[in-house]
Amino acid sequence: NFFKSYSIALNMKAKAPKPDNYAMDKEEKIELDKKEFKDLMILQSNVKEQPDLYMKETVDAINTFKEEYNKVKENPAQKNERFTHYCSFLAHVTNIFPKDLKFLADFLYELLLNYGNIMNPHLRLKIVKNVILMRNKGTVDPLDALNFFFKLLLIKDKEMRQTIINHIIQ
Repeated sequence: NFFKSYSIALNMKAKAPKPDNYAMDKEEKIELDKKEFKDLMILQSNVKEQPDLYMKETVDAINTFKEEYNKVKENPAQKNERFTHYCSFLAHVTNIFPKDLKFLADFLYELLLNYGNIMNPHLRLKIVKNVILMRNKGTVDPLDALNFFFKLLLIKDKEMRQTIINHIIQ
């Protein structure tokens, strides 16, 4: 019985509400990010199957993307996984909501052209891959994308340049 009551006490402690001034530790933040990423992947699948039913959630994702976009503009050298997840989600559904996501390519172009040299390499590569995805989906003008990619070749990032060259050659 001692172990049972001890176990119940531990479960209650784990489920206790956090105070308002509670700061998440690194592990909790990672777990929250993983859950959010899984939720986005599920939403992406649902949107592809029934877009009309998930318009509100997509609008919420657009708003979150714009918030994270502003954070990246404020500190482009910092890695921002949340931004890359939302960017990827929106890039995957641009063909489903072309009017609502028309802004996305311009946002990504602006970000890389203005901050590409100082941007976190992981973030930079993810953005390039999402532009390639949108180009492959036909939601980005091929000539605009090509012009954009040639400008990016001036940035000293071997992996990004190789990704761009491979895309252009194919």
